[in-house]
Amino acid sequence: MNLVNEILAAIRLIKFNSWERRFVERMRATRQTELGLLRTRFVAWTLQGIATSFAPVAVTCVTFGTSRLAYSILAGSADAD
Repeated sequence: MNLVNEILAAIRLIKFNSWERRFVERMRATRQTELGLLRTRFVAWTLQGIATSFAPVAVTCVTFGTSRLAYSILAGSADAD
């Protein structure tokens, strides 16, 4: 209840001194900063999800390619009968 009274007192102070415009501008600037951070976090999470999904396929391809290359170097041909 004390917090509610404090918030209401702050609102009264802002309205009494006609600080609405400055207060709204400050809130908008803070919100823009917050949205930028949220956007950055979302992009990071998306890239992490893509990397996590793609990693097993990439490891499989690299392992297969490496074994195929090693076999062709050691055995002379990967298509030996």
